[in-house]
Amino acid sequence: MSLTRRGALGLAALLLALAALAATPARAAETVNVYSIWPENWARPMFEEFEKATGIKVNFVRFSSGEALARVIAEKTNPRVDVLFGGPVETHAAGITTTGRPPSSSPSSSAG
Repeated sequence: MSLTRRGALGLAALLLALAALAATPARAAETVNVYSIWPENWARPMFEEFEKATGIKVNFVRFSSGEALARVIAEKTNPRVDVLFGGPVETHAAGITTTGRPPSSSPSSSAG
């Protein structure tokens, strides 16, 4: 599969976002759970490439930015995902402001 420039940039962003999770010594499983704001036809190839590059399985659910933010806020005390991927910066900023932590800071990624 050849990646377009946009796809390559997206993959690079994904790899950077997930690198912190992959580098944590407390990682118990070889999976990462993601809420993706990107459309599935954009996100799925990125996650497949990440899986090939790292061996880490990506479980993802696609939501609109509003739906993803609502879930992150609702799950503030019991997060179900490790990463909120894609979407406008305002969504990520609102998640940080509301929960007090970056969307990629689940208890599973910060335990240890």
